[in-house]
Amino acid sequence: WVTRREFDVAAEWYSQAISKDPNSTNAAAYYSNRAACYAELSEYDLSAADAEMCIQLRPTWEKGYFRKGKALMFKGDYAGAVKAFNDGLVSNPDNAELKQYAAEAAAMRTEADKEILNRRVTTAAEAKEKGNVLFRDANYEGAIEAYTQALQLATPDDPQKATYLINRAACSMQLRLYENVDADCTKALALEPTNVKALLRRGLAREAMDKEFGAYQDFSEAQKLGALSPEYSSRLARLRKHLRDQGRDV
Repeated sequence: WVTRREFDVAAEWYSQAISKDPNSTNAAAYYSNRAACYAELSEYDLSAADAEMCIQLRPTWEKGYFRKGKALMFKGDYAGAVKAFNDGLVSNPDNAELKQYAAEAAAMRTEADKEILNRRVTTAAEAKEKGNVLFRDANYEGAIEAYTQALQLATPDDPQKATYLINRAACSMQLRLYENVDADCTKALALEPTNVKALLRRGLAREAMDKEFGAYQDFSEAQKLGALSPEYSSRLARLRKHLRDQGRDV
């Protein structure tokens, strides 16, 4: 069906193959092939999702990274594409195709970034996009200005308000403006009480300010939400021990 360019039919056949054993190593090839079909059908989100499944099942196989990078390029997510190709090069450092596409995606990202930085910002989404570029370039002060502009331009029902605040907090974290991190994450949590990024970022800021109980509370809440990595689990354990040594009931 692929050779006939009937990609929708081919995708259905790959779906049937996947359904028989979706978590096997062999299924990685089916996910990769279906990702290629979805790309041909301009279903780039589906293509990227299948590529990610391929990567999870066969982390050292270059195909998953190639498919994911291509899908993200078609979506215009050049930064994500560069990362996907470079991730693939970690276990396949001599793969010429991954190197070629990583270079192409990087060049596209550079051009897209220039356009974003030079255009007149009129919406919150555009301001956020500008902030993302500036953050990636380590221009944290400029990124703070952009995310602040996003908040100013945001409509009352903008679902991204918490994201603007969390992103601004990330900039402040880089500049060690911990009080600002705490304030922005607190505002974000007022909008989205279960936002794990806000909890973890505020916890880190509070830990840096020696507000150990507050940091402990934030990491504990993230743990309850099932979103604590080993690194943060270690921080939580260390804080728990320290607070107990001080006689705190935690």
